[in-house]
Amino acid sequence: MGIGKSVRGAVYVHRSALHLLDGGKQDAVSRAQTLHDGGWNVARIEARRIGLLLYRDFDRDPFPALAHSWVLAEGSEVPAEIDYSRRINPPILHRKELLVADDYPLRAEWAKLTSSLVAASAFVDAHRIGTRRQWASRLDSLGLHVEDWP
Repeated sequence: MGIGKSVRGAVYVHRSALHLLDGGKQDAVSRAQTLHDGGWNVARIEARRIGLLLYRDFDRDPFPALAHSWVLAEGSEVPAEIDYSRRINPPILHRKELLVADDYPLRAEWAKLTSSLVAASAFVDAHRIGTRRQWASRLDSLGLHVEDWP
């Protein structure tokens, strides 16, 4: 597949790795950026819509929370915005290393964390661990603690 993390038909890519996408995907993200180029760090690319997502503390937090989402549907000129910043149980991001280029400074560290969590079976039924509470519960049930995780 190349760069990005594939989830239910969508490809997630960090802003720093957009240049590694094929031309069509780059063009789609560029178009979305012309309508909203505020603070975002991850693009969610689907067949008929582009999401520009802001994950809090992307580099520092091993599982950053989604703070904002701006989604531009095909044919639309106005992105739909969702503010997750005040939610107690926001969606979180796993496997960040898949979103960045091989030479991203923290990629190896993130890959090592993911590998250890895979070995501990933390990602079994991954569709059930998409929010902060679900993920914390999973880690707790396995007796795991990730240092410095909020």
